Amino acid sequence: MTVPDIEPVTIPEGERWKVQLEDWKMAKERINQFDQTVVRIRTTGIPIILVIIGVGLTIADRLTGVVVPVISCNGAALPFLFAACYILPVALLDLVHYHMLLLAVEHAKSIEESESFQGLLGLTNRLTSKNLNVIHFLATLLIYILLFALTLALAFFFWTGAGPTLVQSGSGIIGNIL
Repeated sequence: MTVPDIEPVTIPEGERWKVQLEDWKMAKERINQFDQTVVRIRTTGIPIILVIIGVGLTIADRLTGVVVPVISCNGAALPFLFAACYILPVALLDLVHYHMLLLAVEHAKSIEESESFQGLLGLTNRLTSKNLNVIHFLATLLIYILLFALTLALAFFFWTGAGPTLVQSGSGIIGNIL
């Protein structure tokens, strides 16, 4: 399959700013969309992970001693293994969309810094900081790593059978803590 030759579009010099302005508007729309997507991923994904962990802690006493035949593990480890598996795609989606957000921001900043708009458009430049982006990324990564480590630690705790020493019948771990 061959790609047909496409004639390059020539934009008259006096009209170039209009194209750049439309490009900037589209970049701002993308920034808004990616920002909303990242927030939505975090406000739904992380609470679901925490609910799975909470349910696992609540029902651990009922699943302790149940052996899962395929993987030969204590049934009480399953909710935590599931939570650990669920964290990975949530974190990946979050980080990919955050990266696309930063790309859109960089594109909008480059338009704002162009000769046509220097001093006229500057919202993106005023609201963005490389240091804050790095801190944001590291904080997000740390949260996902801690959640993943917590779920793996709980899964290992119950997989090895150490869970039954803490879990009392009928009250669960939550009941023991309270």
